[in-house]
Amino acid sequence: TRVPAERARGELICLVGADARYGAEAAELAARLDEQGSEVWLAGRPREDAGPVQAFAYLGCDVNALLESAWEVLA
Repeated sequence: TRVPAERARGELICLVGADARYGAEAAELAARLDEQGSEVWLAGRPREDAGPVQAFAYLGCDVNALLESAWEVLA
């Protein structure tokens, strides 16, 4: 389900998509969501072209730390 950036305010949002499209689309969307006060995460390994992303969720990441971060944002 796609959530328009204007509806996502003060939430934790994880951007998920094809790696090839992240550079072209994720940075712009992440910037818009960040400006609106959302915590923006990206499903994938850390990358510099992702824009203002606060966390990355990927195979091998520190899942406990990631979940603790999510709890802090959502609690």
